[in-house]
Amino acid sequence: MLYNWYILLLLFFFISSTYGGNEDSSPIHSEECITANNNCENNTECIHRLAVLQSACTTNTCQPQCRLAALNLYQNKLGRLLLRTDASCLPGKDELEKCGFLPNLEEKHCSLQKLVCETDMRCNAKWELFVSECETESTTGNCSPKCQQLLNGTLTTKAGEGFSLCTCTDKEDQLCEHLRDDIIGKCISMIAGGIQHYKPDITLSPTLPPPTTIISTNKVTVDSKFQKTTPKFKIYNRPGCSNVTLLLAIIANLFI
Repeated sequence: MLYNWYILLLLFFFISSTYGGNEDSSPIHSEECITANNNCENNTECIHRLAVLQSACTTNTCQPQCRLAALNLYQNKLGRLLLRTDASCLPGKDELEKCGFLPNLEEKHCSLQKLVCETDMRCNAKWELFVSECETESTTGNCSPKCQQLLNGTLTTKAGEGFSLCTCTDKEDQLCEHLRDDIIGKCISMIAGGIQHYKPDITLSPTLPPPTTIISTNKVTVDSKFQKTTPKFKIYNRPGCSNVTLLLAIIANLFI
């Protein structure tokens, strides 16, 4: 009996050391985020921008001050590297994620998406060409085939693919709404709806399937470049619970 209690005590210490390492319920941070955060804090300009973001993004309601702080931090090189991590070590991560203020999100804020494109040389060149050639036309609700082609050139870049899904908040976000609805909105909708149609002068032979069958085969194909993949980050997770079940079974057998 004494031997059984000795084994039980050893198992208790093993479980405590293995599964009790995060008893204070502190958040689990990725190594990438911690490193990027430390680099930012060691830079005078970056830490000032980061401090503003940490104090502004606390309401989880997508306030303008949080949006401006995120955009301001992204314009700093070290700040960009921090926001491009999983942001697990940032106090305002939940709000940044909810409001689309993180560059790795599939659906991000349109103003942030614009910055993402402008900080990429290839995307920025194609974006500036579209704006210079088509901004006046697109704000009137029109988008010529030429402008569709120019914007599609931006969308096919890695840094520009997010324009097709970018969003705005409901908090004094006029610049974002102008970008989304007026500058790119019409062209985006026309590019997305670019389904091929049959010419009306083609006569269907009796042996062909009914027109409804033919039309139903016209599916919109999505470029694989538009499929957003989330980067993988090294996360420090606890061991699986299956090991706990095994240990409990061993303990139970000691007293049978």
